[in-house]
Amino acid sequence: MQSSTTGMRSKQTYLPRLALLAALAAACGSPLETITPPPPPPGLTGAAPFVVSNPVALGSNGGTAVQGSSGTDPVAFISLVPGTLPEVSAVRIRVHRNGVVVTAALVDGGLDPVAVPAIAGDTITLTATRVSGPDSVLVFVVPPRKPPIIVRTEPKKNKRDVAVNLRIQVVFSEPIDAASLTPENFDLRSGSTTVAGQLRFGNQERTIVEFIPAEALAVATNYELVLGTGIRDLEGTAIETGETISFTTVAAPVPPGEIAVTTVTTGTGGPASGYWISVDYGSTRAIGVNGTITVGDLAPGPHAVALTGAGVHCLAGANPRTVFVPAGGSVNIEFAVTCGVVPVTQLAFVRDGQIQLANSDGTGIVQLTHTGPGVSNHHPTWSPDGQRLAFASNRAGGGKWEIYIMNADGSNVVQLTDRGYATEPAWSPDGRSIAVVALQDGSAGVFAVDADGGPGIRLVVNRPGYDGSPAWSPDGRKISFTSDWRAYDFVYDLYVVNADGTDIRSVVEGPFFDPSTDYWQSAWSPDGTKLAVVVCARWSYYPCSPVSAVAVVNPDGSGLTMLAQAGIFARPTWSPDGRTIVFASTCVGCGPSQTSLRFVRADGSAEGLILTNGHSPAWRP
Repeated sequence: MQSSTTGMRSKQTYLPRLALLAALAAACGSPLETITPPPPPPGLTGAAPFVVSNPVALGSNGGTAVQGSSGTDPVAFISLVPGTLPEVSAVRIRVHRNGVVVTAALVDGGLDPVAVPAIAGDTITLTATRVSGPDSVLVFVVPPRKPPIIVRTEPKKNKRDVAVNLRIQVVFSEPIDAASLTPENFDLRSGSTTVAGQLRFGNQERTIVEFIPAEALAVATNYELVLGTGIRDLEGTAIETGETISFTTVAAPVPPGEIAVTTVTTGTGGPASGYWISVDYGSTRAIGVNGTITVGDLAPGPHAVALTGAGVHCLAGANPRTVFVPAGGSVNIEFAVTCGVVPVTQLAFVRDGQIQLANSDGTGIVQLTHTGPGVSNHHPTWSPDGQRLAFASNRAGGGKWEIYIMNADGSNVVQLTDRGYATEPAWSPDGRSIAVVALQDGSAGVFAVDADGGPGIRLVVNRPGYDGSPAWSPDGRKISFTSDWRAYDFVYDLYVVNADGTDIRSVVEGPFFDPSTDYWQSAWSPDGTKLAVVVCARWSYYPCSPVSAVAVVNPDGSGLTMLAQAGIFARPTWSPDGRTIVFASTCVGCGPSQTSLRFVRADGSAEGLILTNGHSPAWRP
């Protein structure tokens, strides 16, 4: 895989991580600098009335990505039986160990299972927002093992006037083993007759089990859904109590409804081929940039409608959207897509060891460097006026990596450093300095050099081990960086330091043990309120492959939120307006060793492809 690194590690000598543990345990020298997390707020110890599952490995289950999770890390599910807390409108769930925060809305006083990255013994704080009155705080610990329960069913027990074409749903508190869903454990019957139909999972996490009858149910008929105690979770733990759900169908058939979806596109720069529409996260259907399609045969009730394919320069507003489909009727939904609101600017990036320039929609690619075989150019960074690029290259030969500067058209290349190893340049907002990663006394540290080529070099931070991936705050007062100072070559955390090297503060620290989590390649949002960062998990710490994600976090370490899976060192870069982040990602189907450039909205509302075969993006100011 083509990585966005130069290929040189931060150390000249490696210590295995487990061997390092023994060394740390035996050490009697200076204590490691650690940041003690704040104690949880006072509240009720115990999750009651919420249901907290034991940790589950979604990756082995073919599950989807979870906010704050690498995609293969264990997660715990938090749920609430409907009707339990009708006065609560939403919950905010925070995992103390990794700082991940997930919010979710309650429906009918209940909560379908919400996954958060957690391991057994993790402390979780849940803040419940009431419709009126003060918030309630619950503090609980993730159990090592817990039987699954039935959170809710559709239809509800003893419900009358049930539609004859309704999909039967059972929501469990955690993923269910498909092999345990036998006719003995999941049986819809009318009297002594079993109803034929298809059994399937209703979501990727496999917490929702659906039964679709082969034919419409009979009208004015009593049915029973029998759930047996042989239903098991992925660890083989069975539900403790079975349940029988009785319901009665309507006296007359309820006709299905439909959704008419319309797109109205304004502005320029939108996709010429149109978009894609999906209902309830099912298969997609094409729709024009100004078009209408009808999705029919839908059961009455709420449905989620999503639009994809809008591209990097278009905004589609709230997406997905939930609409209520009436029985036998039609509901209209319109996606007003505005294009050109995200201006077409330019990105520098690396392809095949050469720095390229492209429009931010992937068009107009121009090669800027033209070095021969065996010579690579990496880590482009723009001057604040967008007229020059600094980058790292080994063109000097002899195994040296140095920093160079060139004009935006690739002309007038000038060598800036002569230290033997200097890389990862980051231009200061005032244009006077360039932060670089350089070696000193065998350790990689962050230094500042004069952008005009002056002889001075100033130390910012160089603790034993690795200090790198520098990024300036927009006001030029601080530099964020990655360091393994807490545990040499073992955990890589995100820090912020004043530009003069004082007041080093931790932003995000990963756990020492599995699931190990490292934080690399931060980038400040243009307004300075967020940091984009690459989260590398489960020992895939170099080069963050195959498990990594792009996340955003507040500079004080709060609000860590995963936005998109990457799979490599993603090196995120912000659009000048702060709405969009471009990053490098593994490129499935692109070809051997290729990566792609993708975009994700800063609020996570959209994601898409810009171009293939590229990494190390830098958005032009």
